[in-house]
Amino acid sequence: MKTTVCLFGFLFTVIMVNGQVQSECTVPSELAYHWLPDIRHLALCRMYEIQSPDTVFVRIPAVHCDSVAEGMAAIVNAQYVIPEADSVFNIYCIHNIYGCVNSSYHYLVAVDTSYSWTESWQNMQTMTGNPLMDTMITRYNLTLVDFYYWSSSCVASLWTDSIWNMFALSDSLALIDGVMWSEPSSGNMDDDKIDYFVINGERFFDFSMEWGDCMAGCTSYYAWKFKVNPDCVVTYLGFEANVIDPFPSPVYCNFFSVIKDQDSPRVLIYPNPSSTKITVIIPEVNGNARIAIFDVDGKNVLEQDNIEAETPLDISALPRGVYFVRVKDERQVLITKLIKQ
Repeated sequence: MKTTVCLFGFLFTVIMVNGQVQSECTVPSELAYHWLPDIRHLALCRMYEIQSPDTVFVRIPAVHCDSVAEGMAAIVNAQYVIPEADSVFNIYCIHNIYGCVNSSYHYLVAVDTSYSWTESWQNMQTMTGNPLMDTMITRYNLTLVDFYYWSSSCVASLWTDSIWNMFALSDSLALIDGVMWSEPSSGNMDDDKIDYFVINGERFFDFSMEWGDCMAGCTSYYAWKFKVNPDCVVTYLGFEANVIDPFPSPVYCNFFSVIKDQDSPRVLIYPNPSSTKITVIIPEVNGNARIAIFDVDGKNVLEQDNIEAETPLDISALPRGVYFVRVKDERQVLITKLIKQ
């Protein structure tokens, strides 16, 4: 018990007394690979937000991507002190599916079919024999996926596997002889997303998960909010939520977990922070399971047996402060942090 008390006391000191976590902005290879489209997309959003002159480029300049990547890296590297970072990157694996400028992988290109090179597209061949168009196709990994004969125009649908500055790419395609117009073809649905903005040099990231009848507009959402200052100090700012439907099942991608080769379940508490009632959510219950809540001195302040996958608890009698929730069953012991407001 003495060891447990010391551990809880250490975590309390790091998280609450300092109020911030000194992290490291070195970008892990897993982040650079698995979140590369997100990083490019957020950098592109920021470029248009600040009206950067770099918006004329099809390729998103590295300087903009690096700022985003380093801010996200600081959050990833703080996951062992800030469990909400673990929720974002390892448990629910939040990506920017559509986001602020609807970065597109699809482009519509209307063509004048009197130009001979358009015959290739009409025959569903990507390469056209037009040197300028074929250079664009090769440089930006474009592939023809469909050709439409609309009443107003004939339109090719092109797809790419990379995030480019879609507006600059469309403008470049429109300059080729035989192209009447070009535009990105973007979806716009509620889904997971990452919002990124900068205020006085501090980077803010909101990781949002949305679910529940999303074809008509998602009915539930949960957003984790982080701030990263220029010295890579991370602050978890709390969450915003409107939860009507049951929480979706965790993804458990575990790209950044200590144990990457094993299934590593986690505890989710909603809402957290809370002043009255919480719901403790665990991925599976193995036999008789028990929840215990400890204060920062290691004292057991609340306990409940025979819990289920979603267990409500009333914490209104607990004093304000930081607590640790332990879930124990026949196969596992899981611990996470709770903040009582």
